[in-house]
Formats: sequence, C-alpha cells, structure tokens
Amino acid sequence: MKYVVTQNQNVNIDVNIRHTDSEYSGQCNGQSILWTVEILKFKHTQGLNFINLDLRRFHELWSTNNVRFNALGGVRSGILLPKTDATLLGKPRHNEFHLSSFGFSGDAGISVSFMEIFLYCV
Repeated sequence: MKYVVTQNQNVNIDVNIRHTDSEYSGQCNGQSILWTVEILKFKHTQGLNFINLDLRRFHELWSTNNVRFNALGGVRSGILLPKTDATLLGKPRHNEFHLSSFGFSGDAGISVSFMEIFLYCV
C-alpha cells in the first residue's frame, strides 16, 4: 500500500490549528486552501511490510483412480511493519519501521479432485 498526498491542489478544510508559529494558525471552517508542501508533505510508501508464517497440512482421506478426497488445515500468523515520512507545518517527522499490528488466522477444509484436472474445495 502506498499513500502519497498530492501537492498543489485546492482542498476544503475544517481545522483548528493552535500553538504554532505558522501563518496557518487559527480556525478554518470549510475554507478552500492550496495544499502545498509547506502545509503537509506525507509519504506512506513503506506501508504493507507484511511478514507472516503460514503452516498447512494436507491429508489424503480417500482416493480411487479418478477421484481423490483430501482434508486440509492450517494456521497463519503475521505482523505489519510500516514506515511513514511526514512534514506538518514545517516540522518533519521521520518514523522508523515499527510494529503496527499483528494477526492470527486458521483454516480448514476438504478438497475433491477429479481425474487430476478439476479441483473443488469446501
């Protein structure tokens, strides 16, 4: 996944900017501004660094010359390591790679293959 803010476009904003020495301090309610790199530079191009481990097992249940029934099951685990470069109102922020989320999943099913050509999974 890649997210890059398109620069030099007109956008409508609703925002309240406080405690900055910026010319953008104050409140904007639906005002149109020219979005420039001085306001926000945002690149999230290292976003889907998905590292995972997937373990699966296939077991033949029954077979003939033309038909084969198999059971299958597995578990999966993974983490996401994103990195974002952003500058907001002239203040840069460079994030290092960091753990943002993790997940676990499992699956199970039965597959039927006919004459080694067609495969149907449930």
